[in-house]
This record gives sequence, C-alpha cells and structure tokens, in this order.
Amino acid sequence: MNATVELILTVPPADITVHMICNRAGVHHDYVARYFGSQDELLIRTSEQALLGVVARERFSKDDTLLVSGRTAEADIFEMAGARYRLITYLLAKGVDPSRFQANQKVIVDLASSVFINPQLSERSRRNFALIMTMLLQSMHVLGDINELSPQDKEDIFGFMSLSGLFTEHVQDSLGWDKPPAKKKKK
Repeated sequence: MNATVELILTVPPADITVHMICNRAGVHHDYVARYFGSQDELLIRTSEQALLGVVARERFSKDDTLLVSGRTAEADIFEMAGARYRLITYLLAKGVDPSRFQANQKVIVDLASSVFINPQLSERSRRNFALIMTMLLQSMHVLGDINELSPQDKEDIFGFMSLSGLFTEHVQDSLGWDKPPAKKKKK
C-alpha cells in the first residue's frame, strides 16, 4: 500500500499498472490479485486509507501514516485529497460504483462540517457549507488544469473558503437553511 500511495501521488491514475506497484513494493504481481482482488480495489483501499490516515493524524495524533513524513499535515491532506479526487474520477469513468466511495466521503464531509462552529447555524447549514467547500476542493483538483488555475487562483479560492464562516448566517437566513425543507404537495 505504501508503494501504491507513492504512485497515486506522482503518476496519473490511468498510467499506474500492477507491475509498477509490485516492482516498487518488491513483490510478485500475483500478490495484488491474491490480497486485493484487483488493481482497482488496491487503488481504492489505498487512497481511502491514506486520506483518512492523514486526516486522523491531523485531528487526533501526530503518528506516521502511509504518506512520506516530513511534510505538514495540511500539505499531506491537500495532496492526498487531490490524488484521491483524480483517482475517483478515473475509477468512476471505468465503471466503479459510486457507492464504493460514499462511506469515506461521508466521514470527510462530517469532518468539514465541524469547521462551521457558529452556534446559530443549523445542522442543515453546516452540512451544506461542508458539501460546498468539499466540492470546491474536488473541482480545484479535478478541473484545475482545465480552468487554468494559477497558484494565485488557488490561494484566492482558499482565502474565500477560510472566510466563508463570516457570511454563513446570512446565507442560511437568505436560503432558509435554518428551516425544515418544505414538504412536497401530493397530486
């Protein structure tokens, strides 16, 4: 898995092969099928574990994770999140069921919603803001090159995200996120 995460971080997902992984890990290529079932399963399990590992390290401890140490936890999270989003996009295009990623994505959204600590915000608002911020990050990683995002553009987006807590209450009130969703009328 360490060899796989190194490749996920440095090689486009479509270019990663079982032989690359096994050569880097020093094991026979049959190892992947025997222990993981497929290359896709190894990629999924590795990226999910690595991202959750760096998030957990940042939040709860400072233990080593699957990532190379010596970087800040924030850099690890951003880099691994980007690699995960690109990998998910690739695997979805290959036909992997989206439900494969939902459990860990829920953990990530739940962690993101904990950033919005304003006691005036409803749970619905916290979740919506977490989803918006998560989708902004996903878009930056997956579509950043298409949109020709410069380092300054990325800093500006992060600046916006870091200040989002200043206007959350106004957005909540304007959009009615503090109220239960309206029930649909039966025809």
